[in-house]
Amino acid sequence: MTEKTQEIRPFEHIELTDIGLVRSNNEDNYLYAETVNGTLFGVFDGMGGHEHGEKAAQLAAETIRVVFERAWHDDIKQLINNAIVIANTRIRSEFTHLSDELKPGTTAVLMLIRDSKVYFAHCGDSRLYLASAGSLIQLTKDHSVVREMIDSGLISEKEAATHPRRNEITNALGIYETVEATIYTEPLYPLDNDMLMLCTDGLNGMISEKKIRHILSAKDSLNAMAESLVTAAKNAGGSDNITVILVRFFNTGNKQDKPVIQKQAIRKKYKLREIFIGIAFILIVIFGLIRHNTDRNSSNHASSCRTFSKDDKQPITSFGLAPEQLYKLTGCRPDSLSDNAKHQRLFYRIDEKCLIKNSPDK
Repeated sequence: MTEKTQEIRPFEHIELTDIGLVRSNNEDNYLYAETVNGTLFGVFDGMGGHEHGEKAAQLAAETIRVVFERAWHDDIKQLINNAIVIANTRIRSEFTHLSDELKPGTTAVLMLIRDSKVYFAHCGDSRLYLASAGSLIQLTKDHSVVREMIDSGLISEKEAATHPRRNEITNALGIYETVEATIYTEPLYPLDNDMLMLCTDGLNGMISEKKIRHILSAKDSLNAMAESLVTAAKNAGGSDNITVILVRFFNTGNKQDKPVIQKQAIRKKYKLREIFIGIAFILIVIFGLIRHNTDRNSSNHASSCRTFSKDDKQPITSFGLAPEQLYKLTGCRPDSLSDNAKHQRLFYRIDEKCLIKNSPDK
């Protein structure tokens, strides 16, 4: 187990990686660097077998660090994109002797802290979480097969946890000639005691978010919490390499009306409200179309279907139906219509079903 920790105001951090209990080598890598563009963190999960995956993760971390250290950029989104593209090219160049089917790659989740703001991006299924006020929010959205299946409504979040394709990702550095990371344009404004966690799926794939939230809610040092997270993943099987970075904020100077966690909840609430409004609108449109078709059908049969007022006391013979046909269609005996109320009910029943159009010989 290797680790690296250092305190820099207005936050403290720790990086921890572990080989796990099954793998013969560690294909994970992490990045911490003080650059001219801000403090940079990153987590990488290499793939491609043995030293190839390990090398891909290492190249990604080194290349991205160099790009951030090279020169100041006002446009952070462009800076992150440049770093991702250059890292992708370098990884592919390193393995030109391998076919596309065998080329190694790596996931990447990056976080830049500048002026008490947090900018982040990711490629693959390594994640960034926010722990705030006892809650835990996943800020990144996996580029994976099961995530697409969840979004399409094919499986549930619970089913995804044990799905046979849960380890298949749809995006990574080094796999394709071009790569497009998800770069979040709106910065995060962490509050005092907020914590951000970057990790590979060797952690979140082994223990539940409930367990992660419980560990991060403890009043422990970052070192103790990181150790607890890794130990929990190993106790759950430790079938993959495990890497985690924890960053806890203090003296941020951020004075928001509502914590980030509450703003996230509000956005989710508005999103749900928009969904319900949309469903209601669709139902209204469908109901209107049904009414329109019904009215049109009624209009088409106006010549053969009569309408009756409540005071209409026309005899049954005006329908042109023999008594036995009337009984067969309505379930009412003709001889039971001496009562006026029954008489009227029968009229309405016949009229609603448009039975008057049936002539006695049909």
